[in-house]
Amino acid sequence: MGIHQHAAIRNAGTIAGLNVLRIVATSTSVCMSWGLKSARNGEKIVLACDIGGGSVSVSIAAVDEGLFIVKSTTETKFPIVRSKHNLVRFRTACENAKETLSSALLASIELAAVGSDGINLYSSITREQFEELNNDLFRSVLDVIKKALLDGKLRESDIDEVIVVGGSSRIPFVQNIIKDYFKGKALVRFIYNDEAAVHGAAVLAAIVQ
Repeated sequence: MGIHQHAAIRNAGTIAGLNVLRIVATSTSVCMSWGLKSARNGEKIVLACDIGGGSVSVSIAAVDEGLFIVKSTTETKFPIVRSKHNLVRFRTACENAKETLSSALLASIELAAVGSDGINLYSSITREQFEELNNDLFRSVLDVIKKALLDGKLRESDIDEVIVVGGSSRIPFVQNIIKDYFKGKALVRFIYNDEAAVHGAAVLAAIVQ
């Protein structure tokens, strides 16, 4: 996020009657959440990747006995074209299909009375088609990871744990390309995947309060 986005978040918090102590990247919050639940086996270099539907955030931190030193943080938005003419129902149907394809090989898209002509839309998409259509987009996640490593002056072999969270982290293709980049290292996933960043932010708030 830029300066204006940070200011907007602080203003929103103030309007809501909240005391905004600090603004932290979601991936950094995930590192903190992991650090509190991990075994105490000396310092670990942890890379957390928060992959949403429109953005990706990557943080690298050294975690040791509850102490956190952030090595680097990188965030970017996916190059998705957004038009004011987009149909909300169509986008919702596509989002549902994406979620279905994380656990199934085929998803259907059904919409009734689309557009001014009231056309009924019935279609389907396979996981293979979905991965082919979004191949470049999915692989752009690696560019963010590589930049975080470069900024932290680290190599992929220096990373002890790789954590993935966020809705799009459930996509098998995304999991596989990250795992392959880190030479088959098993990915760490939270049971409470969607709440991991919030949990870490709450921990940070308790520390700095």
